[in-house]
Amino acid sequence: MASSSKHLPLYLAGAGVAFGLLFVLVGAYLRSDARDLRRTGTTVTASVLKKYAQNDGASWSGLETKRVQAAFANAAGVPQSVELPVQAKLWNALEEGGTMQVSWIPGDLASARPGALFDWKLRGAMGAGLIAMGCLVSALFPLAGIREWMK
Repeated sequence: MASSSKHLPLYLAGAGVAFGLLFVLVGAYLRSDARDLRRTGTTVTASVLKKYAQNDGASWSGLETKRVQAAFANAAGVPQSVELPVQAKLWNALEEGGTMQVSWIPGDLASARPGALFDWKLRGAMGAGLIAMGCLVSALFPLAGIREWMK
């Protein structure tokens, strides 16, 4: 019994490393998602033409089943129409004929995402913060565990 309690700090250090790596992975996902959009994108105000829910093989979270068809004009004044997946909370707040913010890379409709460009930049910054915190946790937990184990 005494042997297992002596190794407890090392087990906790290992759990800390796993926890830190989880932070790094989530941060990397947030940071990599929509990277080009954050770099060269712009935000436009779009009119909501239609909102609907898809029922064909809905995902487990239900986030991808809510969709919005929106229209806006590009910088040259040419009308553009795009179909976007939206979160249920946003979908419930939108009304047909209302407006919403859409961020996109001019000339690339496939890059269109709901929300202002600032929101996407904030998401990238949060990802960088999670990566930094995960690296810090992954470094500090083993050091503290080894220090405690050597006492």
